[in-house]
Amino acid sequence: MRQGYSVKFVALLMVCAMPLVGCETAGKSAAMGSLVGAAAGAAIGNQSGRAAQGALIGAAVGGLAGFAIGKAVQQERLATKAELEQEYAEQGKAVPTGPTIAIDSVTLIDPEIEAGEKTKMETQYTAFNMSEPPKATIRLLRGENEIYAGPLNVKNDETSERTKLSVNDVSVPKGQEPGDYTVEITMQNGDAVDTEQCTLKVV
Repeated sequence: MRQGYSVKFVALLMVCAMPLVGCETAGKSAAMGSLVGAAAGAAIGNQSGRAAQGALIGAAVGGLAGFAIGKAVQQERLATKAELEQEYAEQGKAVPTGPTIAIDSVTLIDPEIEAGEKTKMETQYTAFNMSEPPKATIRLLRGENEIYAGPLNVKNDETSERTKLSVNDVSVPKGQEPGDYTVEITMQNGDAVDTEQCTLKVV
């Protein structure tokens, strides 16, 4: 019974560790795997009075597993960058060497809401050569009149070269009249700036 419990416990810890090491380099993933493995080994070894031995074995096994996971993540990122470079080459374009950004789409999950309510907005964008998440602002317009404007927190911290998605809330202040409003998103990566709009209907 203890052996079955131990195997399940190790499996559970490894599954929980995968999202943590997935964001790291191979070396950092190996370190994380060692920590998780040591904890699992100590817990299992404790059941038989051999916590220290279990921790050492768990650290070794966890380190190897973590390194393998980290290496796979690095290869996936390189493949994604290579695909983008190939796409540029097929279009006869030079691969950007400086920061770039392009907002591919801005989509409202519920494009019709009442004043005082909010809806989810998905902003998909593609960027090259980012050292940090892009700066972003949001404006709500009614015709030429600005209802409000402010910074937009880009809620994804992945900074490798790939298409990304940020999900944010958009609201319309209470007291606003029914009709069509414009949601305008502007993103900046270095000196590169792009703006995209979508329509929000207040009912």
